[in-house]
Amino acid sequence: MESFFFKNIHNHTLQDQQVVLMSTTDLSWLVEFLKGMLKPVAATAVVFLAVGLSFSQKLGMEVEMVIAIIRAFIQLSIIGFVLQFIFNQENAGWILLAYLFMVTVAGYTAGQRAKHVPRGKYVAGASILTGTAVTMVVLVTLSVFPFTPRYIIPIAGMMVGNSMTVTGVTMKRLRDDIKTQMNLVETALALGATPRQATHQQVKRALIIALSPVVDNTKTVGLISLPGAMTGLIMGGASPLEAIQLQIVVMNMMIGAATFSSIMATYLCWPGFFTKAYQVSRLLLISSIFFFFTYFPGLVLSAAVTLGSIEIFTTHEWLRASPTVYFQCRGDNKTVLPDVKKKHVFYAFKGEESWQPLTNITGKKCKRCGLYEQDSILSDDVFDEWELCPSDFTAPDGKYIHFKEKEFNASFMCPECLSFTATAVSAPEVNHKGKGMHIAVVILLTVLISTVLILGAVGAYKYWQKKKRQQDQARFLKLFEEDDIEDELGLGTII
Repeated sequence: MESFFFKNIHNHTLQDQQVVLMSTTDLSWLVEFLKGMLKPVAATAVVFLAVGLSFSQKLGMEVEMVIAIIRAFIQLSIIGFVLQFIFNQENAGWILLAYLFMVTVAGYTAGQRAKHVPRGKYVAGASILTGTAVTMVVLVTLSVFPFTPRYIIPIAGMMVGNSMTVTGVTMKRLRDDIKTQMNLVETALALGATPRQATHQQVKRALIIALSPVVDNTKTVGLISLPGAMTGLIMGGASPLEAIQLQIVVMNMMIGAATFSSIMATYLCWPGFFTKAYQVSRLLLISSIFFFFTYFPGLVLSAAVTLGSIEIFTTHEWLRASPTVYFQCRGDNKTVLPDVKKKHVFYAFKGEESWQPLTNITGKKCKRCGLYEQDSILSDDVFDEWELCPSDFTAPDGKYIHFKEKEFNASFMCPECLSFTATAVSAPEVNHKGKGMHIAVVILLTVLISTVLILGAVGAYKYWQKKKRQQDQARFLKLFEEDDIEDELGLGTII
């Protein structure tokens, strides 16, 4: 049996629809809709104030703000027509279709947040579907809500949105904790623990972090701010007592759906972190390492450059018989070459000397380096300065030879620099795949938006036809009640 506040709201809605049907013309619903949009348009004055402030502070967000509010107008208008169409169908199939669409988008979004979790999008979608479906079945079974589009779709939207956030945080946090505490997990596995037992603390921590905002929001509801559902009911004409009844139901279902979804996410995603032999899967780290190697090599990759051989052809110091030669890159300390004392002598090194390596190259970025001779009176003399780049070192041994006429001839070694070249070669292929994936997503979104637009147009047309039929029926009923059917049909003079 429906509760008191649901009956009142439902009665008010029916009465409002009947009044509209008695007083509208064929296209008056469109006129009423446009009139109703005057207040939202007037409210954009606040947005223009924000745009002015952004311009004055040179934030560069003016265009983004305007585009955002235009998208909000278009998206909400379309979804309004689509929901009106679904509400008029009174068909359970449309309810399930709308619900699955919301779950699909939420699963994709939550999976994007936890992109390094194996099968993250499928895990997120299945978790959100399970948590919200169980909660919805309980609420409908207990007659808290009737199974009609007017109630199920808004309630499902709130639960799916909340579960999406909690599920994404749970999956991402669980993966990060297992990665950072891999030694503890592997130790527990070595002692005979199952993967679930070995990751118990990580699972517990991820769930607590994800669910804490939902619980804290429930604790402070009504004290700090009025929730959206309660505010909407009050502004729609319902009494505050009726509004709080609905809001209590909403908070209960939020906690239930979020808890179900987050726990289900841990059960579904942690097997992907382990092999069948109960070992931590190295795939857990491959995605993040590949991402950093490809897009942020400067943060991860560092290669040591050593001196292989050198021969100087001249010296610049007149007062000393043996020069002090050193190598230095901009921003680094100087590295003195203690063995290089005579010109026209070939010096070979193993790369294991105490003063090696000369420098470290990070990522694919070049460094400004040079070979110098220390001067005791004036500024140091320069043999040569040049840009030392990872691409200078060639296969198979990562060797680079630098020759300066009448100054010196030196060879430098950096085998690790070859990996930078391999990363640079593979990056276009990765970008190409990413571009293909981006195009596929754009096409999918275009198809979905086109489908929504078509459904909205069809729904608006069917809604107009239905209202027209109901208006004609109401008109004839009114004529019968006033006994003016003969005058209306022109039958009085004949009789």
